[in-house]
Amino acid sequence: MIFNKQGSLIKKFKFYFQNREIETTDQYTYLGFIFVPSGKKKVGIWNLLQKSKKAWFAIQKMLFKSKGKTVNSYIKLIDSIIKPITLYACESWGDSLKKGLFNDEIEKFHLSMCRQVLGVKRNTNSMKVLAELGRVPFKVEVETAMFKYLERYPFIGKDRLLYKAFAEEIKICETGGQSWISNIKEKLAKLGLSNLFINLSKVTTEEIEPKNYKQKHKFFRKRAIDIFIQQEFHSYLNKRKLLEKGIFEISKTLYEKEKYLSLSNCENRMALSKLRLSSHNLAIRQGKWYNIAEEKRFCYYCKDPKVETEIHFLFECPRYKKLRQEMSSAIKDFTFENKNETLALFFKNGSLKAMNEVGKFVRKAFYLREQDSKPSAVT
Repeated sequence: MIFNKQGSLIKKFKFYFQNREIETTDQYTYLGFIFVPSGKKKVGIWNLLQKSKKAWFAIQKMLFKSKGKTVNSYIKLIDSIIKPITLYACESWGDSLKKGLFNDEIEKFHLSMCRQVLGVKRNTNSMKVLAELGRVPFKVEVETAMFKYLERYPFIGKDRLLYKAFAEEIKICETGGQSWISNIKEKLAKLGLSNLFINLSKVTTEEIEPKNYKQKHKFFRKRAIDIFIQQEFHSYLNKRKLLEKGIFEISKTLYEKEKYLSLSNCENRMALSKLRLSSHNLAIRQGKWYNIAEEKRFCYYCKDPKVETEIHFLFECPRYKKLRQEMSSAIKDFTFENKNETLALFFKNGSLKAMNEVGKFVRKAFYLREQDSKPSAVT
């Protein structure tokens, strides 16, 4: 394979090894990763993504009729099987990912899996989905792997080709060129960890003992996660609380997996996820797509005009009065005049048994809506 900027297949040159002509090809798989003449890694990343999707489909097929398909089991399988395939050799191709948090196909696939685990719609907000599961973007794992690989530099023998490649990359970076290392340097600067790059050269000149530089990737990962939570999650939460007050915005305070996700009944659990993440057809959500003012998104079932919010659905709407009796006993210890406070405390301190009862109510109420003539947000 002949590398060239155009990425075209060049056949005018012939190469021989032991008097045998070597075939010229437009792609070559080396250690499980596909290389193409242009040197771009898009094809190799796409191939890894297709393998990951096949593995994910096989996992879903295997667990489809299983009673043990809990969130924990799904997450464990994602981290132990899917993630190693998706992020294979990401140390070398991580700098090829698109800028932005959720713009790359790798991250879109990760979010797609998370949405399927929660049982919510495809258009459910990405930040809500990750926060509900307490997961961090794959991009953080990729950048950590890249820095961990860079950590090897001071410990490689100076006569090895890899050391010389690292040294050449550093020279390109120091002269203002764009390289693999310049991407890491830029990320370190954004995290406020520029000293780690400066200390790297001090380790190679033995100004700093190499043993004091080992395992810095763990600190890098922790810092990257902290910055993600501060800059992305908390800023999103503060912004959304001013615009809409769904159950997620009311009850979500910590970036961690929610307690109700440990429910063994997957149908009740998914019903709660749909309600919390606004992945439903209540008027407060549906009216948004019809450009109806929030104060006019009335409940289809109430005679007196009332906005059909999640709070109204859970505690007030007369259509679900009979179903609500069982749920009321489950949350009686958290009943306050302020319904927002009731929900916030319930999802934080409620028992799994009580959460299962609420999930059961939500599931049956959603089913009841489907059986009725389809309610519309337009009044």
